[in-house]
Amino acid sequence: MTNKQPSSGSGQAYGLSQELGPGVRVGGARYVLRRVLGRGAMTIVWLARDVKLEQDVALKLLPEPLLRDPNALERLKGETRRNLQLAHPQIARTYDFIQELQLAAIASEYVDGWSLAASRVDRPQHRYRLEEATPWVRQLCAALTYAHTEAGILHLALKPANLMLNSREQLKVTDFGIARSLQGVTAPADLHAAAASLGFMSPQQALGEKPTVLDDVYGLGATLFDLLTGTAPFYKGQVLAQVCDLKPPSMTERLLDLGIEDSIPLVVEDTVAQCLEKDPAKRPQSIKHVLQLLERSEVPTPASVNKPEPVTTPPASPPPAVEAPAAVSSALAAAEPPPLVGTPSTASPPSRDNRHAGKRVPTALIAGAALCLLAVAGAATWFTIGHSRRGWLASRASAGSLDASFAPGTNADREIRVALPLPEGRILLGGMFTEIGDAHSGGLARLEKGGSVDASLGATVRGDVFALALQSDHKILIGGGFTEADGQPCRHLARVNPDGTLDETFTARAGCNHEVRALVVQADGKILAGGNFNTVNGRRQNHITRFFEDGVRDSTFNPGRAAAGVVWSIALQTDGRILVGGDFKSFDGKPWGGLVRLNPNGSLDTTFNTGAGADAAVFAVALQADGKIVIGGDFTRFNALERNRVARLNPDGSVDHAFDPGVGPNNGIRCLAVQPDGKVLIGGLFTSVNGVPRGRVARLNADGSLDASFDPGEGANEVVRWVAPQTDGKVIVVGGFTRFAGKDCVRLARLKGGP
Repeated sequence: MTNKQPSSGSGQAYGLSQELGPGVRVGGARYVLRRVLGRGAMTIVWLARDVKLEQDVALKLLPEPLLRDPNALERLKGETRRNLQLAHPQIARTYDFIQELQLAAIASEYVDGWSLAASRVDRPQHRYRLEEATPWVRQLCAALTYAHTEAGILHLALKPANLMLNSREQLKVTDFGIARSLQGVTAPADLHAAAASLGFMSPQQALGEKPTVLDDVYGLGATLFDLLTGTAPFYKGQVLAQVCDLKPPSMTERLLDLGIEDSIPLVVEDTVAQCLEKDPAKRPQSIKHVLQLLERSEVPTPASVNKPEPVTTPPASPPPAVEAPAAVSSALAAAEPPPLVGTPSTASPPSRDNRHAGKRVPTALIAGAALCLLAVAGAATWFTIGHSRRGWLASRASAGSLDASFAPGTNADREIRVALPLPEGRILLGGMFTEIGDAHSGGLARLEKGGSVDASLGATVRGDVFALALQSDHKILIGGGFTEADGQPCRHLARVNPDGTLDETFTARAGCNHEVRALVVQADGKILAGGNFNTVNGRRQNHITRFFEDGVRDSTFNPGRAAAGVVWSIALQTDGRILVGGDFKSFDGKPWGGLVRLNPNGSLDTTFNTGAGADAAVFAVALQADGKIVIGGDFTRFNALERNRVARLNPDGSVDHAFDPGVGPNNGIRCLAVQPDGKVLIGGLFTSVNGVPRGRVARLNADGSLDASFDPGEGANEVVRWVAPQTDGKVIVVGGFTRFAGKDCVRLARLKGGP
């Protein structure tokens, strides 16, 4: 998606591209082609005009063989739908999937600028200085952290060519979402470009293993290496074999090999070296961790950064090598360095501490991996990557199944992030949507009991809604990423009157400088808010604050330096103490792993002892009637005890051993809710619980085991963001899904309850 003119080459791989030209209309005449922006190894990108939305878009035409593979085409459609939920200022938006008789394409945001790969062509030494790249790396880390933790989507094709700078010098990450569908569909037209892309892949990705976040960590390290030196860690010769077998040189060594007299700071060298470890367990375990390493003042053990290690003894009987197909062998062997840079010396010897190092990669494996994975060039992929007694007595056999009596006409165009059942039976929804049903409903909507849209709710916001809370006077608090409500400027926090109009007196007083992710109303009417902010009503306050009922900041609430990371969830105990969960490792300057308890005045409750706490983010916190605390998130250990993504704590903060989830969910939890009978509803990114298929929503028994009686069938086809039990026992489920239990169900479903 760059303004760089395409290189010459055959257009035969692009459906009807040889017949296309400026002025031609595609996509039911909605898109008017203007000019070619660029060509990749598998795709061609046109600048087009969307006559319906009256905006320019980048139209990526897909390979013609894709049209002959119905399975690949359906996968690609699904990936495109998933990528519609990506809403981040540093990620190019996906708009539409176009399919015609002889043409398939993806419409996405047009970035009026150049890629970081193209922008350095005219630079001395054809590379970037560290001070230039630093803001881009920060923006890239923010985008990837958002995609991983909020959307459950991997990029898997990180490289400078997929990083754009717009006319305002803002970074935009492009090409999320098509690699998995293109793999193996056809051979790429540009074998040189495809082979070069292998230099940014981890050994595990290059050999076709199941993708994880750690593949993007490797890709980030390789991208930083390339930005600072002008070359990927491996970029010539047998690239795949080098990626799997050899340890890359340091960036300073590479610069010397290229005849460039410069050096890279040791902190940056060490961080990139960790990202490029062959063994995934030795890499930083998240993008956020990479950024933390880059921000260190010094490296504890600098001597280990650049020293190569000896080769591990190869196995006694390696698999026999088989001759690779000529086209693949020649593509890998002939991948020469870019003509703009010098030629480096031979790469350093391989590291011994990983399962691929020291093993000869058979040529057949190289060929097979290359044939399957060369299509990743310039592309991306995804990985499927919490909340009348009569209701609980419903039929056990139907628990978890879709409630056929609920017929929501929502058809939300983007994710629903939160649902709030109202006392009168209606349901309030918040999210990233701009349309719901037949109406424009920016971020906020209300449904009648049967599911139809309540047109009387007049309030709308411009931006995303992530949190909702109901006051005792039935006024509704909304928090999120919006900066305008009902046409009035606001700061990520607003209040709606019972009649649906905006409470302008509150909005004029309350505000935060960044997103609000959690809202809780205390018994005295004061309002707790948590999120990604660090300023409240013009005063410094990190990630958690409290307001009076009129929106004025409560200065008696003093959490000190507060959370050193995003607050995702808040729960209020009956004694007024406050549980706070999030993505932080310290609170008020003291070590706290993802979960703390505050006294009513905001100070840390030191009687709440969680030890080491959670080893990764806590996204959801809920209280049981007996005072025990249920938490869910991305963690796999709590206070050094194995607890896979869900745990229960005693009131003193210790792990409750009576609640044992076993293997637990196979991916992250984003929401949970405790039923009156003590069972726990969970939702998120997982596709199994304790090895049993559960499509992103499940119920646990009071002892943590899977409740087999609650069976959602296939469940949701995408992330579940919120689970909300109703008073009748039925369960509202919202998120990014478009199907539930094999049926069309756009981002909202109601499930039958049951014991």
